[in-house]
Amino acid sequence: MFQIEKKNTDENRFFLICNTHLKEETTNSIIEEGERILESVSKDTGVPVLFTAISNIISENFITRFEKLPIKLFLKVIIEVQK
Repeated sequence: MFQIEKKNTDENRFFLICNTHLKEETTNSIIEEGERILESVSKDTGVPVLFTAISNIISENFITRFEKLPIKLFLKVIIEVQK
């Protein structure tokens, strides 16, 4: 489990978490693009990126710029197409 400790209790600390994925359709390029965008936001705002959230099922196959935060996906979208 991930735990974030505050070093200084008088200081408000903010972080960004990259959560760019498309469930089962996630590709390396989707993760990379999200990380590039968030890295730019981080540089502009001075708020550091803490993790890249990625499904625990596919996280081993992905290389990320930031520390991986494996997540378990609980929602499954079912689309019915009527003909």
